[in-house]
Amino acid sequence: MQNESPKSRNTIPERSPLFGVPEGYDSVFLAAEARKRRGVVLHIAADDNRFEEIYESLHFFAPDVEVLRFPAWDCLPYDRVSPTSEVMGQRLQTLTRLLSLPAGTPCVVLTTVGAAMQRVPPRDTLSGASFSVRKGGTLDQKKLLSFLAANGYHRTETVREAGEFALRGGLVDIFPSGAAEPLRLDCFGDDVEHIRAFDALSQRTTEDRTGLDLYPVSEVLLNDDAIQLFRGRYRETFGAVREEDALYESASAGRKHAGMEHWLPFFYGQLDTLFDYMPDAAVMVDYQAEQARDGRLQQVDDLYQARLSIMQADDKAKGKDAKNQGLVYRPVPIEQLYLPNAEWHKRLAAHVVQDLVPFAPTPGQSDAGGRKGRDFADVRAQNGAGLYDEIKTYLESLLRAQRQVIIAAYSEGSKERLKLILQQHGMTGLKDIAPQAVATGHYKPVREVGMAVLGLGKGFECKGLSVLTEQDLLGDRLARVTRKKKKSDAFVFEISQLHE
Repeated sequence: MQNESPKSRNTIPERSPLFGVPEGYDSVFLAAEARKRRGVVLHIAADDNRFEEIYESLHFFAPDVEVLRFPAWDCLPYDRVSPTSEVMGQRLQTLTRLLSLPAGTPCVVLTTVGAAMQRVPPRDTLSGASFSVRKGGTLDQKKLLSFLAANGYHRTETVREAGEFALRGGLVDIFPSGAAEPLRLDCFGDDVEHIRAFDALSQRTTEDRTGLDLYPVSEVLLNDDAIQLFRGRYRETFGAVREEDALYESASAGRKHAGMEHWLPFFYGQLDTLFDYMPDAAVMVDYQAEQARDGRLQQVDDLYQARLSIMQADDKAKGKDAKNQGLVYRPVPIEQLYLPNAEWHKRLAAHVVQDLVPFAPTPGQSDAGGRKGRDFADVRAQNGAGLYDEIKTYLESLLRAQRQVIIAAYSEGSKERLKLILQQHGMTGLKDIAPQAVATGHYKPVREVGMAVLGLGKGFECKGLSVLTEQDLLGDRLARVTRKKKKSDAFVFEISQLHE
């Protein structure tokens, strides 16, 4: 099968757009659709930023709707590194949950174009691939060990990384796939007395937990059948294998190899797609998501061709440089791992699909009822003169119209600063509201403006509700990058252990 030319990717079958779904309102709309349909709604976001923003907004506005995340691998196509355990865990947890989701459950599945266009492990592999333990319940250790062995976990003396477990008498340490911390099961016989999270560096307890849910570690499970399939497919695709091929040697021995997920098709008889896991789902496509998919396909093609040209040059040289023979990357054909254009549209055609558009409709166009919120850029352009007085006047007009009003700030600190400034300009009735308070009915808009921490970039308006954001009021903010770092005391503790 020939790889699809990028030039053939731009043709998008005509679909009916749905107008009136601006950013911010999309989460309200998606939740309403899931409730109305009493089933699964799949939303394909244009990029990771939209993915995260919609996820946060759904938890704020729709706590009653189950939300499942299916992110794309956080590595480049045809990379030498694997997706992180956090991303892999989220993906596998969502796929496993979809196979057991009760009928009639309102659910929104969030994904990106990069994730939706990539093939996934077959459903029969993940059916029943979960294991739950609860505090106060019982634990069959043999069944647990069987699950861990079948789903990619490996035994160590001390648990440090995701996918590891350790046994010490009545204690079972497990680092679940996708978890931030490992968990320790403290058992007396078959009874689970305690479940505690602990720090992987210091091994110190951080908090008590009530339960533990386990899912497969990786999309590649190195059992005997998978290994035999891989060996056959690899030789069939690339010919005779050199002794120095590290990937082939590792997979044949049942060992993990960095980046081996990029050869996913070789480990299964046939892969599925995300759409196969929810055949009855309605599909909502983000604004400009198709253009983003076209860009992603071009990136996949460029990286594949780069890998292919190096492999072909090496084969032509017949491996004269023995030192580099085992380092040559042999890429899986594109269509085996990624959906080509024709198959993508065929898959979508099997679902109810709506292309979401943020703009207001013209007469005769479908309208979801949302509109972009008020942006004070025009006032800020006048050197900010009278900005807060203008904001105060606008907020008071909304309250007089009996609208529910929320101001969304990026952080607790910025919310408090904004509240103080508005109060200094004579604004009263500013009330802090907790996440989910709007949907659960705890916040009543009686001459009050709700102040919330919510990472929305732009505000919106819909029936009875006006949401303004920190950016609407004050303009673009500087990006705040949160870097994960080890706690200094835990790091010192870890170093001290090396010298004992």
